Parts: sequence; structure tokens; C-alpha cells
Amino acid sequence: MSDQKIPLSDAEVRNVSGGSAMWERSARGSFTMAGDHVVYTAAEGDELSAVAARYGVTVGQIQSWNSTAADELSSGERLVIYPNTIR
Repeated sequence: MSDQKIPLSDAEVRNVSGGSAMWERSARGSFTMAGDHVVYTAAEGDELSAVAARYGVTVGQIQSWNSTAADELSSGERLVIYPNTIR
């Protein structure tokens, strides 16, 4: 699959995140699909916990996939995420 941005509706993201609305407040970054994973690019103020909620994964999973421990992300920081709905 080529890297391309695929917009998700709010309903689709809520479905992936188990209905959590946490991502609406703080996961403002963009993402690109890349095969079986998402490459998420953080926006200013993004928090790892909100990104995890957006994709229906745990903070621990994102930390292990990316060798990071911080919850607050830097603007432009890129994360590899394997959303539950793709696996």
C-alpha cells in the first residue's frame, strides 16, 4: 500500500477508539497509512495517551513500538502505530 493520507470521520475514529472522545481534545496531529500501520505526526500539545485512545491501542504499545517514554509529544514527532482495526 502506498503512503497516502486517508481522512476518517469522527464516527470512524470513535469506533476505532472504543467510543473515547479523549482524542478530540488533544490528538490533533496528522497520519499516513503505510501498509499495516499508521505513521502519526504529532501536533503541538499532543499527548501520547490521547493518540493511543484515538487508535484503540495502549500507551505502552505505542511506547514499545517507538522506544519512547514521554507522554507529551513534540510537534512534528513521528510515531508508528498499529491500530487494532488494521491488525
